[in-house]
Amino acid sequence: CALQDAALELLRVGVADRLTQTSTQIQDALHIPKVPIAADKLEASLVYTRFHGISKRSNVLISIARKRLDALGNGSVAAASYEDLLTLCRNTYCSARETLLTNTIRTHMDILKDRHGLVGMTRLASVFLIRLVTVETALYLDFFGDPEKRKHPRKKVKGTISTADEGG
Repeated sequence: CALQDAALELLRVGVADRLTQTSTQIQDALHIPKVPIAADKLEASLVYTRFHGISKRSNVLISIARKRLDALGNGSVAAASYEDLLTLCRNTYCSARETLLTNTIRTHMDILKDRHGLVGMTRLASVFLIRLVTVETALYLDFFGDPEKRKHPRKKVKGTISTADEGG
């Protein structure tokens, strides 16, 4: 029981605390949420590069927790602890991403509306949001996706690149 508690603590520090720390560092460096990031610079900003930098190690730790949860089976107190840890990691991740992106997205939508009116904003915002969702999905999968499924070779499908066995 003591070893499990120590393992859970190490996993929590390695993922959830690191997510929080990274998010705080990015907010401080970029003055978020006071200063929005230019939409055309968002993808190359610290908001993505720093999170991508911690994603591989976080994914390894999350995979360890998942494997342990699978080994324990459902219903046990130990399994519930691992489920709680995984939920904490997901919630921390989502909260950090929301904090980092909300003001920038809102500001960009307002700029589009002011410059292009509602119809133009809708068209341009759709393209922007599709790109944002695509990048966010890839980042989420870098953290929480199954590394075994991501090792499959990429195949070309109707002009886009997709990965076999990877859901959207």
